Amino acid sequence: MKFSLVLAGVGGQGTILASRVISLAAMEKGYAIRSTETLGMAQRGGSVISHLRFGEQIFSPLIPAGRADALLGFELIEAVRWVSLLKKSGVALINSAVIPPYEVLAGRSRFDEDAAKRFLESTSADTAIFDMTALAVRAGSSRATNAVLLGAFSVKGGSPLEPELLERVMLELIPAKLADINRRAFELGQEACLRSET
Repeated sequence: MKFSLVLAGVGGQGTILASRVISLAAMEKGYAIRSTETLGMAQRGGSVISHLRFGEQIFSPLIPAGRADALLGFELIEAVRWVSLLKKSGVALINSAVIPPYEVLAGRSRFDEDAAKRFLESTSADTAIFDMTALAVRAGSSRATNAVLLGAFSVKGGSPLEPELLERVMLELIPAKLADINRRAFELGQEACLRSET
């Protein structure tokens, strides 16, 4: 068994923490893990991309184009930027919230959200796009968007990692005072994905 996962977002969204949760959960299951991150001004809203691969025997962390089993898109523009790594039969879980880059804010470029969603839906056999940031706010903090995405991944990501394992590892990595917010965000992510399948 080999599972390849791409996490794409911008600095401050908790992309690296989510990658760490999945990595530690996979380690608990006894899988070999290889991962790498590219941080583009991560503290200033720059692009953040994580490649994560786990299984019985993994030699390289880098995922070639068209080979990822799942894409976790923390932000719509970044999901579009990295969806080429996803295989056609893969799963794409995308936050519909947009954090416009400077070029868009300055009017030098434009971004069509509806066209982006249609493009993402056309590139994968199984795509779920919804406002994960809004669900995180409902849980108590926009900073829990990564917990919403982890919850979605736990029921729809196609990985062999059980929802209970992912939730427990996530809660072990965050401050105790934030546990209730992140637990609720995780549950809201699960519920949103399960509703999209009915």
